[in-house]
Amino acid sequence: MRNKLDSPSLRQLRAFDAVARGKSIGAAAAQLGLSQPAVTQMVVQIETALAVNLLERRRTGTYLTTMGSVLLPRIERLFAHIQTALCDPVIGASLSGRETTKSVENKITDTHIRALTAIAECGSFEAAARSGDWRRRRRRVSSRAG
Repeated sequence: MRNKLDSPSLRQLRAFDAVARGKSIGAAAAQLGLSQPAVTQMVVQIETALAVNLLERRRTGTYLTTMGSVLLPRIERLFAHIQTALCDPVIGASLSGRETTKSVENKITDTHIRALTAIAECGSFEAAARSGDWRRRRRRVSSRAG
C-alpha cells in the first residue's frame, strides 16, 4: 500500500494538467514558465509515485493513457475546488489588492495538503489537531530520508 506522503505535489499535478491539455511538453513548459526537462521530470515523478504511465509520448505529441484519462478529471476538480475556496467571499476578501488566487494557489505546500486531508478525514480541525497523525507521518518520512 502506498504511503499518503508519496502523493504528488500541486506543482507536479499542475505540470501534468498542462501537458495533458496542451498535448505537448514544450507547450506546457512555456505555459508554466519552466524548462522542458523540469516539466518532464515532474510528470515522471508522478508516474513513478503512482506506478503507472499517465502519458504516451509520440513524435506527434503527448497523449493521455487510460490511467491518465482517469486522473485528469480528478486533477481538474481538485484545482476547481481550490479556486472556488480561494474565491469565497470570506477568504477572497482577505486577498483583495494583495495577491491573486493563482499566486496563493502556488504557495500551497505538501504540509498544507496533508493538514487539509487530515481535517477532511477527521471531520473537523479540532479532531485533526488532536490526532496529530498528519505531523507524525511527516516526521517518520523525514527521519528515514536523513
